[in-house]
Amino acid sequence: MSLLPLHPTERIRQSLRVADELDQVRVLATREHYGAGEITEELRVRAESFRAEAARIDQTYRDGDHD
Repeated sequence: MSLLPLHPTERIRQSLRVADELDQVRVLATREHYGAGEITEELRVRAESFRAEAARIDQTYRDGDHD
C-alpha cells in the first residue's frame, strides 16, 4: 500500500466503490427488515444522488476544471 496521497480522481473512484458496497449492505439490511427483497425508495434516491454528485465531481477533474 502506497503512503503517497491519492489523486483526487482515484479518491472519488474509491468512494464510489465504497458507496456501492454500502448500498449492497443496505439492500441486505432492508430485505431482512422488510422482507421479500423490498428496497425503500429513500435508500434508492440517496444512493442515486450520491452517485450523481460523485460522477459530476469526477467529470470536473477529467475536464481539468480544478485547482
